[in-house]
Amino acid sequence: MHQIYEDGGKFNFIYQLPQIVYSALIATFGLRLMLYLFILTDKDLLEIKGQKIMIRAYVMKRKKLKCIVIKYSFFFIINFILLGIFWYYLTCFNAIYKNTQTYLIKNTFISFGFSLFYPFIINIFPTMIRMCSIHSKSKSQTCCYKVSQLLQIL
Repeated sequence: MHQIYEDGGKFNFIYQLPQIVYSALIATFGLRLMLYLFILTDKDLLEIKGQKIMIRAYVMKRKKLKCIVIKYSFFFIINFILLGIFWYYLTCFNAIYKNTQTYLIKNTFISFGFSLFYPFIINIFPTMIRMCSIHSKSKSQTCCYKVSQLLQIL
């Protein structure tokens, strides 16, 4: 807010850019962490699918299904709690600092746009490295393939 005062009420994009990037990266990291912990169930399904004995697979399916229901419940409960906290914080902030609402909206839209755009950039590099290693004639490109897998995790 002090920077807005020093700039005479003008939107200083260069000053706001680091905060926008930080907020987008932190939000994406938090979302990926929550998705990894609570939503992704492919490992559980593959474990069930890999069972040779049908009875053991059925018992494992029932256990994993209970675990998945609990994980999804935690995910939605945590999401609703976080949404309520964010809603309350933004409502209070906008009620107190009425002159900064336009800056908050601009920063929010720019951060949202950045969050939509940068995954394309991040995901293109592992894909390009993987495609080069797959289409290579020599078999020594396994290192490039491993690097692409590492970049995909990030």
